Amino acid sequence: MNKQQVLTFCQGWLKSWTGNKPPYGYVDWWPHSMYVNCEKAPWSDKNVRWALSSYIDRQKIVDVAWSGASKVTPLPLPDYLPLKPYFAAVADLLKKYDTLEYNPAKGDALLTAKGWKKNAAGMWMDEKGQPVKLDLQSFFDFTSVGPVVVEMLKRGGIDSSYSEPPSFFDDFSVGKFNGALFGHGGSCREPQETLALYQSISEAIPGGHAVNFSRWKNPEFDKLADAAIVTAPTDTKKLIDIWVKAMEIWLPELPDILEQTYAPRYKRDQTGTMVLDAIDLVTPWDCGYCDYHLTKKERRINPASGRMKIYGWTQPDSVCKPHNAPPVQVASWSGGKLQNVRPGHEDAIVEWMKTKVTSYVEEEEE
Repeated sequence: MNKQQVLTFCQGWLKSWTGNKPPYGYVDWWPHSMYVNCEKAPWSDKNVRWALSSYIDRQKIVDVAWSGASKVTPLPLPDYLPLKPYFAAVADLLKKYDTLEYNPAKGDALLTAKGWKKNAAGMWMDEKGQPVKLDLQSFFDFTSVGPVVVEMLKRGGIDSSYSEPPSFFDDFSVGKFNGALFGHGGSCREPQETLALYQSISEAIPGGHAVNFSRWKNPEFDKLADAAIVTAPTDTKKLIDIWVKAMEIWLPELPDILEQTYAPRYKRDQTGTMVLDAIDLVTPWDCGYCDYHLTKKERRINPASGRMKIYGWTQPDSVCKPHNAPPVQVASWSGGKLQNVRPGHEDAIVEWMKTKVTSYVEEEEE
């Protein structure tokens, strides 16, 4: 059985993490943003950042770039259950500082107040009469998103482009960029890790992933992030207080422009039919120690774990630990074929789906 045969079979039995409704995949821990380099003018001006935000129609990004398989997010956090109290705590702030608002007229007003003017082609010229351009960079995760964002910026009067240079990761980590599309490798349960993404000192970590990519600095915010990291994760009341105070600084400044959550998922083929994006994301599996099928409880597990050498074919610790068994690699993928398959496991894919996946498909959400 090769990969395509498995995918074909899966299509007949398996739905997505959210059934037949968007966003199809599980919500990843990596919400997306359009980053601008806050050390460089004019992006160092919070009013310019808010103007850029006003030109971005997030729902259209979801609909066009992701075929509906994502959702907008107002904060640099995934909306996991443990983090919902932190969303609720800043609900009033988000009404005042609406990070999802699509309002080109508001953006125009902010830039006009800065002394900028549009030329005959409708593109912005700065206060010195120089054309304004924001070149965006990223990598293959944003291939469908980049051109959509560029078009939105151009419609707002900001000349823009999108590219995926081989040096992107190196350049992005050291601040050699004006604009970029990337995610937030921050919090999953408490807000400390996300607050640390905007600490001044974190940008100094060579090759760091969970660091201050926006290169924004605020001493008072730094103190709050420091306080959060030494607060017990179980002290939710104190963490919420710190979080609210931090967002009272962060939201008016808008260090990066939020877009949407990331949902590893199904994709649409050329006929518009939903098909598996990759077998490594949502394929159910019986590892021999536990049933890794997408029940209500197990759909809360993110399988994109660094411990899963071959996603979907190696069980994550979070699945197997309740059964007091270690992760087990049952197969690998190489040369267009399944390789190193433990005896009987190829047939077990089919047999497992026949007996168990149907119950998942028919299962109603709580």
